[in-house]
Amino acid sequence: MAAFRLLGDDAIHQIHEATLDLLADIGVRVGEGRIRQLMLQHGCRVLQGDLVGVPRELVVELMMRPQAPLTLTGIVEKRSLVLDGSACYLQNFGSASVVHDPDTGELRDACAQDAVDIARLLDALPHCHHAGPVVIPEEMHPLRARVMAAAETLKHTGKPVSLGAVSDAREATLCVEMSRVASPAGRPVGRISISPVSPLTFPTDICEAILVAAPSGLPLLGLPCPMRAISAPLYLAGTLVAQNAENLAFGVMARLVNRDVLLMHASRIFTPNMRTGAKTGADPDIGVAGAGMAQLARFYGLPSNVYGMETGALVPDAQAGLEKAANTLRPMLAGADQTSGLGQLGGGMVASVLQAVIDDEIFSFLSHHVRGLVVEPATLDLEGFAQVLRAGDDFLIQDSTMRAMSAGEVWEPRIGNSDSWSEWLAKGRQTALDRARQFLRDCLAAEPVRYLNEHQERELDAIVDAASANAV
Repeated sequence: MAAFRLLGDDAIHQIHEATLDLLADIGVRVGEGRIRQLMLQHGCRVLQGDLVGVPRELVVELMMRPQAPLTLTGIVEKRSLVLDGSACYLQNFGSASVVHDPDTGELRDACAQDAVDIARLLDALPHCHHAGPVVIPEEMHPLRARVMAAAETLKHTGKPVSLGAVSDAREATLCVEMSRVASPAGRPVGRISISPVSPLTFPTDICEAILVAAPSGLPLLGLPCPMRAISAPLYLAGTLVAQNAENLAFGVMARLVNRDVLLMHASRIFTPNMRTGAKTGADPDIGVAGAGMAQLARFYGLPSNVYGMETGALVPDAQAGLEKAANTLRPMLAGADQTSGLGQLGGGMVASVLQAVIDDEIFSFLSHHVRGLVVEPATLDLEGFAQVLRAGDDFLIQDSTMRAMSAGEVWEPRIGNSDSWSEWLAKGRQTALDRARQFLRDCLAAEPVRYLNEHQERELDAIVDAASANAV
């Protein structure tokens, strides 16, 4: 339930109207092919070159109607997530080719073993609710690397899985096939993400990916990534319009293919380093944008997936903790259904397993922080007062205290410190980073949990091999 409103009703209306004007009068760049034909058959018109105007009426018809509840299905059914606005769930970021090595502290190229280790870690982290491929191993062709990382995630987690971001029909087909192999009967596992090119450009390859993904039965996440002052206005309000327009254009295209496709509304707004133009995660507006898009998603009746755990830090440090916590809090308070970025460093360029463990604890802390306050006779605890004041007891031994502890009334850290100075010294002066490293070691030393049978794993391996055979 949202407890914070960045945008008032008038602001939401202005962004919505500006978005409709942008789509209708200025248009979207759409590559040649079946999607473009469908758009023209449904009232869109060519404005200039590859710019296609999308009429307001079509956007309203396809994107302003109730969507069926979206459930992200886990291979283990009890781990499935219902995105109904009642909670915010955490997922990892993805597509990094560089990792922060947990043993040396140096940056190095990602490798295949990293994909396996990270998948196992994501499954073990209690507050990472949705797992996906984090790294692109550098020792193999990029297509095989992306498919291999998705396959290893399916093998090693029972949580809902993102199959990664696809850029053409071939990749989308491979993801749909992997979902078919891993899915329990009648419960499609996986979500497919597709990124347009900002500003408002849908090349033919992206359109063909939509053609494959939309009828698959899998939820779709458009991932527009406008960069302020480069592919969108520097004004954050203008960038919200750009991202909203890309989300809605993606949704229109997908629903022209399949009216019943389940969609999510995304926020991946970035601010460049204004001296160099490079992408940076050291940006408080990431959380602001995420909060705004969470509100816009509700306006369209869609679940939201926004960035929050973004940082410009290149190693797990105080900067990473500050930026990630601050940028996650606002979207959570604004009612975001999912926030992304677990394990991310360097503005999304670097993956860190140690940071992933720390991020899991940050999210646990924030979840307790935003949980709200239950006020009812049991929590007011007048019976406890009576027992303490009349019988000379203390609250520690009261049944109400035991019930409150069992219900999670007190938050307890797993890797953070809550000991006194003397206790901390006696236990070896361990820092949060030390405890995160030990959690990682324990996780990877344990016997791997396999969620698929041998036949399913062999089928996934065959799909990975097919990706290699088709790679050009």
